[in-house]
Amino acid sequence: MITKAQIAQTLRRAADEVELRGHGKGRYFDLRTGAVCAIGAIQFASGVRAKNGHYVDAATEIASGASERYLEACRELGKCVHADYGIYTIPSWNDEDDRTQQQVVDEMRECADRLEVDTEAAS
Repeated sequence: MITKAQIAQTLRRAADEVELRGHGKGRYFDLRTGAVCAIGAIQFASGVRAKNGHYVDAATEIASGASERYLEACRELGKCVHADYGIYTIPSWNDEDDRTQQQVVDEMRECADRLEVDTEAAS
């Protein structure tokens, strides 16, 4: 089972991926530029493999916990995006015309902060 602390760590790594690679829209990652959308960044941060810019599940990812980290990080970011922006899906939020790289990075880090506060409060 993945902990909230591990999910927070994955979201922080994903924010780092967006900063490093650039913010992409419309694809998990852009094969030409290397830019990643929010979900693509979570994919890289969780260790899930991809092919041709799309998510590819594999037995090794399930066994390693990468798929669970990916799914849980997406679920938690989705909750934060909905709470903060009133938008129900990460792709809809990420791909808005006026969505900036900094907004994506900040939202991922703020969501990680919330998870860590929840973890501390539960202790």
